Order: sequence, then C-alpha cells, then structure tokens
Amino acid sequence: MLLLYSPYKRFFLITPMNNSRRVRVRFAPSPTGFLHIGGLRTAFYNYLFAKHHHGDFILRIEDTDQQRKTEGAVEQLLRTMKLFQIEPDEGPVLQDDGSVEEFGSFGPYIQSKRLSLYLSVANKLTTQGDAYYCFCTQERLETLRNIQQKKGLPTKYDGFCRNLTKQEVDVKLQKNEPHVLRLKMPKVGMTELQDIVRGKVSFTNSLIDDQVLVKSDGFPTYHLANVVDDHEMKITHVIRGEEWLSSVPKHLRLYHVLGWEVPAMAHLPILLDEHRAKLSKRKGAVSAEEYVAKGILPDALLNFLLLLGWNPKTEQEVFTRDEMIQLFSLEQVNSSGASVSPKKLSWMNKEYLKKISANALDNLIRKNNLLPDAWLHAAQDSKFWFNFLDLLKDRLETLESIEVDVSYFFEDPKLQKNMLRGKNQDSEDTKKLLIAYKDLLQVLRQWNSKSIKEKTEEWLAENNIKRGELLWPVRVALTGKQFSPGTYELLGVFSKDVVLHRLEAALKELE
Repeated sequence: MLLLYSPYKRFFLITPMNNSRRVRVRFAPSPTGFLHIGGLRTAFYNYLFAKHHHGDFILRIEDTDQQRKTEGAVEQLLRTMKLFQIEPDEGPVLQDDGSVEEFGSFGPYIQSKRLSLYLSVANKLTTQGDAYYCFCTQERLETLRNIQQKKGLPTKYDGFCRNLTKQEVDVKLQKNEPHVLRLKMPKVGMTELQDIVRGKVSFTNSLIDDQVLVKSDGFPTYHLANVVDDHEMKITHVIRGEEWLSSVPKHLRLYHVLGWEVPAMAHLPILLDEHRAKLSKRKGAVSAEEYVAKGILPDALLNFLLLLGWNPKTEQEVFTRDEMIQLFSLEQVNSSGASVSPKKLSWMNKEYLKKISANALDNLIRKNNLLPDAWLHAAQDSKFWFNFLDLLKDRLETLESIEVDVSYFFEDPKLQKNMLRGKNQDSEDTKKLLIAYKDLLQVLRQWNSKSIKEKTEEWLAENNIKRGELLWPVRVALTGKQFSPGTYELLGVFSKDVVLHRLEAALKELE
C-alpha cells in the first residue's frame, strides 16, 4: 500500500500497493513465555495466507523488551511451531541438537541482533525533525498521568520536550541526562487505514501519543523495530491481532516520514472466553502445547482455531491442510470477537480421532507416553490391540483420559454385582445365562466378531432369550463400564481365554 499526505484535507490516506509483488508475511512474537492459542491462530493465518499465494512465511523474534524476555522461550516457541507443522520459510529454526540457527536472505531474524539498523533509522528521524529527545523523568510522567485521569482526559504525553531548542537538547545530552526518543505525531487531521478485515479505520491525530521509539537503555521499542523490519524484510501484508490496531497511526506516520511503502494490513478479531471476556495469558488461558497435553490433536486445534474468525461460507467444518490452504482468504475473516468453546473443541477433536488410523493413534500414544510401559509392551505383543483401537477411537473426545479408556484391555475390570444383572433379572437368572453362554463360547472354533455374533444370535433364538438379557451382562463383564462399544465388537478384540476368564469372574461376583 502507498501512504499519501493531503495538506488540504489533513488526512493520511492508504491506497493499495502493487499486487505484483511476491507475498511475504511474518509472525513476530516476543519471547516472553508460552505461545498462547491466539498467537498460534495468528501464526496459522499468516502461514495459510502465504501458502495460498505461493509466498513466503517468515518468523521473526521481537526481543527488544529485554526485561520481559524469558530464558528458553525462543526454543520453546520453535518446538511448538514444529509440533503444529507451521514451520517458516525464513527465520530461526531449532536444530536436532537444540541449537537455534537462522535461515533466509533478510536476517538476522532476531531483533536484538539488529540494533545498529534501528538506531541508524532513529538518527535519521531526529535529523529530519520527525523525532525528538524527551528528558522527562518517570516521576513527572506519573504525575501527568494522575492529573489526566482525575480530569477524565486521555492519558498521553503532553509534548513537554517537543519544542526544546537544539541548544537546550545539546546541553542536556552533554550532562548525560536520561532520555528517550519520541516520534513527533501530527496534531491535526485524521489518519485512515483501509484494513482488509475491518474496512476503513479512522484515527484522530490529536489523540495519538508521541510514541517512544528508543528507550533510555538504548533499545528500540516495538513500534520502531517493527516498522523497520517489515520494510527491510519486504513484508507485503501485516496480519496480526486487533490489539495492535491502536498502533496503526504511529506506524503509518513512520512509513510516511521515512518515505517507505506501507504493507497491506489485516487486524484479526480477538479470542473470547465463554463469557465473552477477552482470552489472555493473564486470565489463565492455556498455552497451545497445554491443549495437546490435555489430549487435543494438533491438527484438530488448528482446524478449531481456523474457524474462530474465518468463515468458509459453507456448511463444511472439518478441513484437510490442503483444503485450508486452497480456501483461506482474509476477506472471509470476521471482525467480531470469537468465543473459544471447549464443547466445540471436543467435538472437533472427536472428528479428527475418528479419521485417524489405529496405527497413527498407537504412535501418538507411544510418542507422548500416555500409557504405562508394561501396557505398551503388552500391546506390542497383542494381535488384538489395533482392532481394539479401531473400535475405541470413534468414542474418544480427547486423549487425556486414554489410560482410563483402554484400561480394561490390559487389566481385569472391577465388577459391580448391581451393574452385572441383566434388565429385569436377578443375580441367579443372570448367573444361569452366563454359565450357558460360557459353555457355548468354549466350543466355538472360529473366533471373530462376525462368527461370534452369528452363533450367539442363533442360540438366543433357539432358547427364546431376549438379546438385551445376555449382551448387557457380557459387556459389563468384559469392560466393567456402563458405557462402552457393543458386545459383539468387544468379543472380537479379546482372545477366547480372556473372555472366558472374565465371564468366570463375573459369575463369582454374582454369587
């Protein structure tokens, strides 16, 4: 996009940039902790947009706020992005030995390695009169803020140092007085942006703060480093959360005074909790990896997040990665906030579990150590394990409770006499039925669900026994559960010896 200034209307106007440029987008998190699911959605939208347009997805680490930087956060971020298979075309990459290496032609991609570039631009802004030194103490700024709050005024810097003469500034600098560098914002007119998601957005210039560009420690703020890097890295589209919308006029001012082309901008809707309050790290929202630890499949979480903002304009809700790339469009992203519904996420995860193969599910269980080692060894030696997983996975919502869900495959269940009794039957009637059925199973030569069902149905008909009177106590004897897969399916995923053993245990419980 191109930034123009009209001295007559006193507007900053944004017009579309040259669409022939190769699409380049970036995800630029700060290394201050875990990756929040809102950040994961932003990264994924950037990734999908780049892949849809056959462009480049860049990862940049914005670590200029050294006080908030967390040790190991960069490595954790890279592990998370690898887990979700949102890996960049350029930027830092985590190596197998745990080290971080950068790849691409526009590096470094870690802002703390680019300080000389930011300071060079800051000096240019100062020289041309678009930025100024501010020597106000923290005490003065706090007093100013308190006065403004008491009067009900917007809290912003009052420009006290804006009109210092060069001589006054030089004297203070020679005395080494602490200072920051501020951007000189226009005090008249409006700044407007044609946002891809929100349409035209307008800002009153007189209400915009003279933003600090370089802090007293010599490090640039997000605002300066962000604009410089987007320009130097030839970013064509800035796709970020709506919390950055208030920064737009400051960023556009920088583009204007530096004579740089402005990228297209899209500000994504915030994520809300079930009570329509903003979802944030401070309010206890879990990290992306915590969702996976709770049994949510990475692809299911991404599909869920995709629909928190983007509207496919169809009834389809479950998409493959290729379908997401093919269909994604920023024009179909809503501007209103989207609620994170645990119920909807569980449904989405269940849909993905249904589609996963038994072999893939086994790999997930082993990779994440979701079962005791003894069970995993037993599963490896069992010819029934994968059939059991095929039977079970359609009933799973997450993998968080997988140990409980599969426990009866490895260990005899705890039985309750009241649950074992068939409908409208007492313990004695149920015992007689199980004894007779046990005798039938012992002589069966073919042991699979189909054969067992055929022989059982014949036997039930011959003896005028209602199906539910038998199948209920047999299913409970095998699982110990009130709710489980069907009896015939279960009989086919256990060996004959195990079935007979559990029926015998049920008979003892009924005594």
